[in-house]
Formats: sequence, structure tokens, C-alpha cells
Amino acid sequence: MWLLRMPAPAATAQQDDALVGVRYRVDASVSIEQSSPLIARIRQAGAVDAEGSVNVQLRISANSREIRYFGIVSKDLPLRLPPANPIWYKVWEENVCHQRRGQPKLTVVRLSGRWPAARTTGAASPRGTLLPDAPRPTTPDEAARPQDTTGNGLIPPTENATRPPTAVDHPSIDFISVIRHIGMPLRDDELVPGIKLPEGVDDVGPYYALRAQTKDNRLNADLRLYAFDCQIDPARLEPGPGQPLR
Repeated sequence: MWLLRMPAPAATAQQDDALVGVRYRVDASVSIEQSSPLIARIRQAGAVDAEGSVNVQLRISANSREIRYFGIVSKDLPLRLPPANPIWYKVWEENVCHQRRGQPKLTVVRLSGRWPAARTTGAASPRGTLLPDAPRPTTPDEAARPQDTTGNGLIPPTENATRPPTAVDHPSIDFISVIRHIGMPLRDDELVPGIKLPEGVDDVGPYYALRAQTKDNRLNADLRLYAFDCQIDPARLEPGPGQPLR
């Protein structure tokens, strides 16, 4: 009789393995190279002690059976001089545990900003030591913007996202860079996305790293992609009406 029961534990193990899924999270940071001509312009304007603001627009494509996400996430991040250790901010995180269907595709499509930054109360908050299960924080400036009901952090991009009225003592320096696109003229300061950086581990966990850099101003937008193991809701594995088994 025991021979007939031996496959049962294997089936249970396979069932347990099927319930182990993944959730992804993306953190971002902006920096500027020491050789950037933008630094010379900032010094000439006498605004070295001020703080700039960079709006990062990140296109994310993350598809699995449990979650299908495609959109542009927009986030305002502070930029400081002199270049120092980067401060990381959480910009997107999945709220559903799903089967592994490959990593999300991440592309920084636009960097735009102003130096000095506009004086607003909606500065981005550092991620600190957020745990993997911590909810995505909402800053005051995000609360005032249109929000995506999916909970995945989709904020419709706006042309003036980083250009609110400001009163500063220094003349402002505006900058913008976009990726190359068929049928669109190239800007002088072209944005080059998808530069691979070494993988690593930080206080959040292991990550894959990417960089987008502007050709002229040498402005960097660095991304870290984290993958967290999680338990899939068994109900999500059952096919819906008219859907095939997977």
C-alpha cells in the first residue's frame, strides 16, 4: 500500500512550488557627473548651494497572468551639488503576488527639471529602510495629482510636471532630455537608456541595476529592480470562465 502513496508528497511539493510567486519593486536615484557642463552653468549663476529637481518618467511593462501593467510612472526627485552618495526613492511596486513570467521591462523615456528647484512642499521622501511589504508612500505633491486606480503608481505625465511657479533668488536653469524615437527630431541632449550596471545587495535586498544618461549634461537616472518571493493566492491559479489551464 505504501507504494501507491509515494507520489502524493511529490504532488504536494509541486503544488507548494506553484504557490511561490514574485513581486517586483523599482527604486530610482538621480545624480550628475563632475564633468557636466550643467555644473558650470549652475556655478556661473551662483546657485551651487541651491537644490535642483528632476522629473523622471519611467515606462514599465510588467505582464503575467495575475497582473498586466503598462504605463508611465512620473516621479520628482531632488538633485544636489556637489555630487555625493545617491539617495534612493521607491517609485513603483507591484501589489499582487504573481507567477514568474520574466522581469519587467524598464525604460527611462524622459528626464526634465530645473535648477534651482521650485519651492514646493511636495518634495520626495527617501525610501529609508522600507520593508518589502511596506506600502508605496504617497507624497503631498502626488496626492494632488491624478492617481491610477490600479494601485500600481501610474501617474499621467504632464508637460509642466516640474515647472510650477517659483520665487527664487537665482535665475533658473531648465533642462530636458528624451529618448530617441522614430519620426521625432533628436534633441541636442539625447537620453540614452538601458545602460547595465553591476548587480548588488542593499538594505532592501538583491537588485538588478540600470542607468539612463543624457549625452551632453551627463545627468544620470539609476534604477534598481528588486524581486521579492511571495505566496500566490490559490484562487488566482484557477482559470476563469472560458480560459485555458496554465
